Amino acid sequence: MITSRMITIQGDETEEFYDYGGVVYPEGIRDENILAFNAEDITDVKFRGFSDDDELELVKRMREWQSEELGISLEREDDLLEL
Repeated sequence: MITSRMITIQGDETEEFYDYGGVVYPEGIRDENILAFNAEDITDVKFRGFSDDDELELVKRMREWQSEELGISLEREDDLLEL
């Protein structure tokens, strides 16, 4: 289950960026383990949660940040943060 977006994990030498963070459903957070994965790892959407105008604004700002900081192209950008 997706619980967060655009997470960073500190690697040995650099930060690693992932599109999403999540937990195993229905167990939730166990031992502070969070799964990190990207949009291309998602194969099926079972349920979409709450979404409103604030959500849309957040996605817009995160896409701008991805473009400026990570250099993600517009084609790739369309695939990210849609869930």
